[in-house]
Amino acid sequence: INYEFNQQGFRSPVDFDFIPDYAFFGNSLVFGIGVAYEYTFPGMFNLSHNYGLAGSYNNDDTFIIIENYLNSDAYSSSTKKFVCWTNRNEENIDVYSKRLSQEGFVQLFCGDLMPYKNCFRAVANVDSDVSGTHMGIKTHSATYRMLRSLSQTY
Repeated sequence: INYEFNQQGFRSPVDFDFIPDYAFFGNSLVFGIGVAYEYTFPGMFNLSHNYGLAGSYNNDDTFIIIENYLNSDAYSSSTKKFVCWTNRNEENIDVYSKRLSQEGFVQLFCGDLMPYKNCFRAVANVDSDVSGTHMGIKTHSATYRMLRSLSQTY
């Protein structure tokens, strides 16, 4: 798998110099470890930004990126926003989840589910990536279908 990064340092074939229809934040599932970009669920959405992280990161890092986005020129209240939380470093997840629920984010959880509006469990893996450690193309497709449906609701 070849990973391509834009000028902002995120996995994307394009620079984030436009207001997206969809913005994705979170863990290595959002980043798309082991899957070609066009087969990742963020890559399946047109006019999207993928702010997914891989490597040594935690939920605090994800929240910092979200705050930076909310204060950037790329932000629009009409953008559909999604975050996928990791199940490590969950100390502040309740505070983050409550705030993002109020901001209209759809939130997926790999760990404990929060009781706020727009909170859902991440799709269970039906296949694996090339390394066997992350979700594969079929799971990305299932996640895309779920988020596409949710984006029409929220």
